[in-house]
Amino acid sequence: MSSDKPLSTANLKKSIEEIDSEDSEATEETEKPRIPTIEELPDLIKHIKSNDSKIILQSTRQIRHMVSIENNPPLQQVIESDIVPTFVQFLKNYDKPILQFESAWIISNICSGDRAQCEYIVKLNVIPIFHELIKVSKDKNILTQSIWAIGNIAGESDVYRDLILNEDSFIQNVLKMIKSFPNTFEMYQHTCWALANLCRGKPKPPYSKVKCTIPFFCGCVKSENEALIIDACWGLSYLADGICENIYDIKDKNLLSTLVGFLPKKKSNQPINEQILTPSLRILGTIATGDYEETQLVLETGILEKLEPLLRHQKQHIKRETLWLISNLTAGKPDQIQKVIDSGIITTVVEIMNKYTQIIRKECCWVISNGIFEGTDEQIAYFAKQGCIVELIKMLEGNFNGGRIIYICLETIQRMIDITISQVEKIEADENPYISIIKNVGGVEIFERYKDFDQSNIRQKAKEILKIFDTETTKDIDKK
Repeated sequence: MSSDKPLSTANLKKSIEEIDSEDSEATEETEKPRIPTIEELPDLIKHIKSNDSKIILQSTRQIRHMVSIENNPPLQQVIESDIVPTFVQFLKNYDKPILQFESAWIISNICSGDRAQCEYIVKLNVIPIFHELIKVSKDKNILTQSIWAIGNIAGESDVYRDLILNEDSFIQNVLKMIKSFPNTFEMYQHTCWALANLCRGKPKPPYSKVKCTIPFFCGCVKSENEALIIDACWGLSYLADGICENIYDIKDKNLLSTLVGFLPKKKSNQPINEQILTPSLRILGTIATGDYEETQLVLETGILEKLEPLLRHQKQHIKRETLWLISNLTAGKPDQIQKVIDSGIITTVVEIMNKYTQIIRKECCWVISNGIFEGTDEQIAYFAKQGCIVELIKMLEGNFNGGRIIYICLETIQRMIDITISQVEKIEADENPYISIIKNVGGVEIFERYKDFDQSNIRQKAKEILKIFDTETTKDIDKK
């Protein structure tokens, strides 16, 4: 599966907090402050360049209010005023934590703008400055804004993401920081989101630098807060998608059971949060791509009882993720394929195969093809009885982009024919039932069409199948 859901990188701080005193921690203000107009920006900049620390703080806070408005904040105007480098310098004023906080908030909001605005901030070398804040600051509000800025920068591009990861022990320092604030939900939420962005993107980040986030994400998945669960699930899905080592690190039985718990029960009116459902299916499907043991771990969660409603889900991407997961299960060993068969879900797969878009039909084809190539003769017969041959022939009638799915259909049909030929010969039957089915639905004529296809492997496969039909026809004549 190549689809990937990005995490938002355009999150402006919506609430407005006021600092009422020179305490190290920000406090919520009781009244909504007046937001300065853009015409007042030049005067605010003059005040920031003064020597009066109180006026500097008040003016910085006013600009923070300006860039925190919900609709069309004047990010570009603030950039063009050339005052942002001053805010970057304020981040280093450890003796003035409130000024650090206000400056960090301004910068994190500018990072949430467009790519050019984020690039402007990165070029001011803020990444190592925020890293230092994360390492040494004890102010939860400063740390929250620092991690928010980092998340926005990481989410903007894989290049910026790697700049952050190239900071020495960056993620380890973030995890150390968050342990110091175990009961601070807002900081946990921003940290989870930022770390997920650091695990995301193509090319993928170096796994050695991000795998230490797994225990943190696993803990967040068990939270009762949906926003935290969503970001943690996406983070784990990015980490799972890769080499066998990635799967091995994530194949925790308790985690898989938790993820399956997010799937709706059969015949249930349980509300489905698609933002949790999609990455959960992605993780489970990725684990199922592993070896026998890993596929078995997924099956032992009771997942097969949860998949039938998802095949009938109104959203195409949910159907697709579900079918992809099932296709990884039918690519397992015969005893695992039998569990899929016993669940009755193959009937539903065949049913929807001719009803939906090419994308869904292709995923259905993979479910069938994997089961037929990895299954026993009896299991192949089961697939055939569900109408798989007819649906595969119908697939070949369609106009598909690219030849891979065409080849898979042809190869699967050939596999079914070959198995039944040996069975027919053993019992000395008069007729191969699969060949009869194919003839009755016009399959031979379709194979003839692919005999002249522009891809050589498909031409060859079509000719091999047609040769089987020629041989079987000769046998029938000889018997007569």
